[in-house]
Amino acid sequence: MTTHEPTWARLPPVAVVFFFLKGLKQLVKQGYQMIPALVSIWVFAEPVRAWVPAILGAAGSVFVVVAVLRYLRFRYQVSPDRIRMKQGVLKRSELNLEMSRIQQADIQLPWYLRPFKLR
Repeated sequence: MTTHEPTWARLPPVAVVFFFLKGLKQLVKQGYQMIPALVSIWVFAEPVRAWVPAILGAAGSVFVVVAVLRYLRFRYQVSPDRIRMKQGVLKRSELNLEMSRIQQADIQLPWYLRPFKLR
């Protein structure tokens, strides 16, 4: 008797948008603490002002690369008795959850996934 192991699946490519927006949300949520330092650099370090476009471009590129890497490293597996997820680039984690332990599941429908009928 052979056991059929479910294959690891990936999210649709539009999930990169989700990971990008989630990263921006975390930046806004935690980045407000950098505002005093950024303002003082802007006011007292005049040579830095010329580098602002390059710094913003590099930061945007980093956000895109991180979103793509998070998308590529996220995998899931659904079988009749359990759900498994692997995720993370630097901090890898794995969730292994038995179906019998699931008591509640909330399904969210973000506005940017509605055109693709994804949840």
